Amino acid sequence: MNVRQTGSGHRLRPYRRECNGNAQRTNAPVDTAKSNNSSRSRRQRRRHPHKLLSSFAFALRRRRTELGPMQEKLAHRAGVSMRYISLLETQKHQPRLDAIKGLSEGLETTMVALVSEIEDLLREG
Repeated sequence: MNVRQTGSGHRLRPYRRECNGNAQRTNAPVDTAKSNNSSRSRRQRRRHPHKLLSSFAFALRRRRTELGPMQEKLAHRAGVSMRYISLLETQKHQPRLDAIKGLSEGLETTMVALVSEIEDLLREG
């Protein structure tokens, strides 16, 4: 998508607009200050995922320490890197579905049981 700068600091981006049932391409001015994500909107978007991520990290660490394996053993069993386990436990990375499957197998549990524990943690607040 081509974006061009106007003299006033606004960018014009093409977008589709419906007119009488027909889609038409037009150029709409977009204020560059408003088009960039502000820190407030980023915080609002992350509010719920942060809670979900912290619940996942807590459940992962608790399950891992109950079984006694170090991050290295769990990483080997789950088929992921030790760094990835560390990033998950410190809430710096969101897990992929295949990683959740591997982690649940490495923790000798099911994905359902792991997700159920995370949901319980979310309900507790």
